[in-house]
Amino acid sequence: LWGYAQHRACPLEIHPWFAYASEHFRPIAASRIAAEAVQQREAVAIAHQHGFSSAFIVPTPTGGGLGGFGVLWLGSGLQGEFDHEDTHVVRVLARTLAMELHEWFANETRDWLLHSAGLQPGDLQLLALERRGLSTKAIAQATGLSAVSVHSRFQRINARLACSRRKDAARRAAEYGLI
Repeated sequence: LWGYAQHRACPLEIHPWFAYASEHFRPIAASRIAAEAVQQREAVAIAHQHGFSSAFIVPTPTGGGLGGFGVLWLGSGLQGEFDHEDTHVVRVLARTLAMELHEWFANETRDWLLHSAGLQPGDLQLLALERRGLSTKAIAQATGLSAVSVHSRFQRINARLACSRRKDAARRAAEYGLI
């Protein structure tokens, strides 16, 4: 219910806690993040209504230079729970938990995509070569396929990954940790 109410009040990309996590890597008490716009203040109020009287925001970068991130929001019904100066223990434990949860989620998502798209090892090889920036001719030479076969296989891979271009398919495969 909280997530639904949050989504209706404030798109995630402008939520103050999410916005902080997208630009920073240091965990912080939510009370130290300014909610300047009306929608942002409404989103924070909704969080309070759903038991987040105090919150700790833990950004989790994905790594690999892909520009993604995760975020763990720890909440407490106690006002000011995360506002004291000695939150270093909470920060260390929260980062560890956030990274473990992020790794679990990434693995589950990768496995789901691999299974649902029906990608084979040869498909992953093509995507990896594309990600390296090789041309159709170079990929054909590296794999022993004809240029027509490379093109045809990329059309099928693109369809399976719901991408219009093979460059996008390779980027998606990299983002999900497939290559």
